[in-house]
Amino acid sequence: MKLSSTMQRGMPVLQRALSAAATRYNPQRHMASISKHLCSTDARERGNFKTHTTAWMPQKQTLATPPTQPDLGASVDGRKQVYVADDKGIELATSLLANDAVVSFDTEFSSFPSYYPQLQLIQLSGHQGIVCIDCVALPTNKLQNVVQDTMVGREIVLHSASMDAAFLAKFVKDWGATSFFDTQVACNILGIGSQIGLGAMVEHVLKLKLDKSQSLTDWRRRPLTADQLQYAMGDVEHLHAVRDTLLAQLESTNKLSWFKEDMAVLLEQTQALSTQAHQSTSSNSLSSSNNSSAVCGADGKSESPFKFRSEVNAFQNDPTLDGMWTKVRRLKNLSGNHVALSVLQQLAKWREVEARTRNVDSRVVMSDDTLLTIAKTQTADISTLETLQGIRWSTLEFSRQDMCSAIEFGLSQADQVQLTVPRQFSLSLEEEDRMAQLTTAATTLMRARAHQYSVSYLGLVKWEEQQQIGPWLMDLDVPDEELSFLSGWRSEVVGHDLRKLKAGEKIAFDFSDGVLSVV
Repeated sequence: MKLSSTMQRGMPVLQRALSAAATRYNPQRHMASISKHLCSTDARERGNFKTHTTAWMPQKQTLATPPTQPDLGASVDGRKQVYVADDKGIELATSLLANDAVVSFDTEFSSFPSYYPQLQLIQLSGHQGIVCIDCVALPTNKLQNVVQDTMVGREIVLHSASMDAAFLAKFVKDWGATSFFDTQVACNILGIGSQIGLGAMVEHVLKLKLDKSQSLTDWRRRPLTADQLQYAMGDVEHLHAVRDTLLAQLESTNKLSWFKEDMAVLLEQTQALSTQAHQSTSSNSLSSSNNSSAVCGADGKSESPFKFRSEVNAFQNDPTLDGMWTKVRRLKNLSGNHVALSVLQQLAKWREVEARTRNVDSRVVMSDDTLLTIAKTQTADISTLETLQGIRWSTLEFSRQDMCSAIEFGLSQADQVQLTVPRQFSLSLEEEDRMAQLTTAATTLMRARAHQYSVSYLGLVKWEEQQQIGPWLMDLDVPDEELSFLSGWRSEVVGHDLRKLKAGEKIAFDFSDGVLSVV
């Protein structure tokens, strides 16, 4: 393309400007400066780094505008709506919910790219009012008190309890006579959708359409707008009515006992999470007060492969870390290489610790492919590692020594540990084909039973259990206790048939009426 004379005269000026900008801006130096700032002691004291027992707490932010008490008026059915950001709001919220035996509950939080989801709002509703608690504006002890005062000992109505229950576990040590009513579980048992969302459920059950205009809003920003607050409160505004309708349907279909069984399991799991969370908090406080004993052995030498930063030592006693390597994708590539597997085990542990320490997703620290590549090299030599692709050295300025120490530790432990790839990840092509056939047969069986009993498929088999069906059918170290469809009411519906399939017994299907059913 031919440039005009004006553009030609201007090119030298543009080139000099770009050259000067490139000289002033060095991306690696810029990222190193940011990393150094975030990892500084002052930054940690400001709360940018959290230990694993406190990172779930809402991050305290510098608010551009102090939290205000907007007049939200009343809901459609006349209940008072309150935004809680101070002691006065807490008192009002507590009084509004004081006489409610049933309390609806929801949360708003921010997640990726942080490792720990950050709680932003708690929404509660009762017969007299709907409250929205700003978790950023209130200190943790007051949040714990208001949760205790408004929820413990009552029936808690919520939708899809997995994340919300984890947050609740941090606030409450003993749930006592509390019970749960998970509306999504009720819908699954009644065959209403499959893991149906809140908005779709309200529309199906009550014929009301929720405003979802704020579904992608940034809940970290302050001050919150009236539209954000109305949206958040809308998530709990109709849960009481949904609960009453679903309860009546569970009773009329003779499925209430199934639902109660699932809610008992949910309460048991939440109580276990609460116990674990409060024990972790106590043990972390103890290790913080005596950090040297957690880092050094009797001879004064470091026992941990991660020895350069004090934050990481709080994670070393977590038993789940040793098994992180089995979750790395394409693990089969290291079959038979016990040295590389030992290095991978320590690298996966280091990555998880680094992610928790920096409060970022583990994939941000390092990808699975890069972990495998480093494990295959079997060296901790920096000059060699620098030739590999995928390592973001600019973000590892303060942890590269930890990574190299992890590699060295893996190399030293290889002969002693002698790791092998789990059987389910090292199948032959013939075994993989057989497992695929068994999985297809089991899935067909479960879908037929789900239709026959008017239960949603994901209400019969949990999403996270689907990957375990094939390995279980082939006796690849998947205990029965880890699969919910083999116990309780699910065992009656489909578990018995799956055990027959595993034993090689015949199972007959009928499709004469156009609907697949088990004979």
